[in-house]
Amino acid sequence: MGTSGFHIWQVLVVFLCILAITYSPEVDCNTRPILTRYLCCGNYSSQITTNNAVTRPAKMIIRFTDFELRELNPLDVNKEDSCPSNGLTCHKLAGLNLLKTYCHEHGSIAGIENISRKRKRMRKRDTRGFKRSITNIPVRITDRIAVPSRSRSIDPSVLRPLRPHDPNLLNIHVWTARSICNKTSIAYDYVLDCDVDILVVTETWLKKDDHVIIGEAEPEGYDSINVPRETGQRGGGIGILFKSALGLKVSRWIADASFTTFEHVSVVGKLNDVLTTVVYRPPPSSINRYTIRMFLDEFEIFMCDMSPSTKTLITGDFNIHVDQTDKPEVKRFLDIVRTSGFTQHITGPTHRDGHTIDTLMSRSEDELIMDWSVTDKQMSDHCLIRCSLQRRKPKPTKVERASRNYRQLDEYEFFQELQETLVNIMPPDVSCDDMVRHYETTLEDTIDKHCPVTVKVSTLRPRMPWYNFAIHEARRVRRRLENKWKKSKMTVDKLNYLKQKAIVDDLITKAKTEYFHEKLFPADCKNQFFVLNKLLNTGSKILPTCHSTTTSLSNRFATYFVEKIRNIRGSSDENDDNTNNYVCVHGS
Repeated sequence: MGTSGFHIWQVLVVFLCILAITYSPEVDCNTRPILTRYLCCGNYSSQITTNNAVTRPAKMIIRFTDFELRELNPLDVNKEDSCPSNGLTCHKLAGLNLLKTYCHEHGSIAGIENISRKRKRMRKRDTRGFKRSITNIPVRITDRIAVPSRSRSIDPSVLRPLRPHDPNLLNIHVWTARSICNKTSIAYDYVLDCDVDILVVTETWLKKDDHVIIGEAEPEGYDSINVPRETGQRGGGIGILFKSALGLKVSRWIADASFTTFEHVSVVGKLNDVLTTVVYRPPPSSINRYTIRMFLDEFEIFMCDMSPSTKTLITGDFNIHVDQTDKPEVKRFLDIVRTSGFTQHITGPTHRDGHTIDTLMSRSEDELIMDWSVTDKQMSDHCLIRCSLQRRKPKPTKVERASRNYRQLDEYEFFQELQETLVNIMPPDVSCDDMVRHYETTLEDTIDKHCPVTVKVSTLRPRMPWYNFAIHEARRVRRRLENKWKKSKMTVDKLNYLKQKAIVDDLITKAKTEYFHEKLFPADCKNQFFVLNKLLNTGSKILPTCHSTTTSLSNRFATYFVEKIRNIRGSSDENDDNTNNYVCVHGS
């Protein structure tokens, strides 16, 4: 009880002293040390100094240890006042406000600067039981302005404008997978979680006939382009996963040139307004025998062939440490990019070793890239690059489905009316085609009357059919642990995130297996083949698309069977003749 009363008495004394200093401008200089003595009780420790120098008008600058500079309002200092300056070591904002009021009234200081980086820490437990450090900030009243050091200066040339992230802009994600064969579930989950419009994957390690692996990583409403390594060696390969509404296709803008030191592919959309070029350069080895000089020579030709009239975006894995600008090969690489009119945007590390080897380039006059970021999702040894283009996201695809509700069809009434309409047979002199056309028209009108066609328009949205509550909760925990690791940068938080990430992957794999197990075994033969075709990614196109009309397709179909029957009959007649000859020879 006595301790709490003592603290209350201190608070009252401090409050009275603030009032005395604020409303008594005639306070004598001899009284100030006494006031300072009372002000510095408890946590407010101080040392009193005397400086009779005449002060000058200045801005009050307070520089905190490990904090940014902050400027307060200018002080209206009276040069004729020669009151001594008192040095106070203040704690928290109350002491700083007190100094500001004191200086404003008496005009005895021009600045406050930091004089010590040693901070006395006091441990205090809050209501939750955790320890909290309280730091005293030592300051000294002087007659000069604290100037920030050169180490805190910023070079404006390296700054880029910070633009707000617009979720309606077209986004492109670049990922070096190092074999996507065992990471299809990870890619599937990432595309749906981040609403990716275009996912560029280098080092896919895929072949031309890996349709099953491509189908596992391709959500509903997405299409893909697979460009495997042409040499047949293991590794390499470029893949592009995109929304079907974009309609990307491969562009053959370089027809005559063939490059051996790197792999590349260019795609354009339906509007042909942006050319997206993906480059992957394999690192030199004793197997390929490629050198950095060979690559730079071919890359210079590659960049010179770029059309300046087309807005172009170049990205990929170049396996060049772009951050080490003092190396000759890096200087030449950046000179080639610069002379071609492009700008390399990525500045942070994109590899686990801390180097920048994944790039993102565009022309400055195109104003194509709105913003970009580098994120480490621990999906491989490379970070993911995300950029937003100055293009709107594609609208969700609308699908029209026409169907008839045959359950509401009255079979008796339908057959009665059909018999009455078909009684009126056309005269015998009418051709067979007219009779078939009459029968088809009558049947179609009757079925439309009793069971009309209903057209339903639905929006095709990418989704995970095997998504459940357990996956939802596990993803929430994973996202929370990821944010915690990014803030703390601690190894233990990283391990917790990786552990939770593995749990989410296992849950997705298990749920996917159970989903297709339930789809396959209770289904009939037709549905089983439908599910298998979806798993094997064989495609749903059954009829040929080389005919413009159904009549030509029907005629070809009929001609094929007529010729087939004629060939069978001809071969059977030949077999009969050979059999008769064989019997006659042996019978004699």
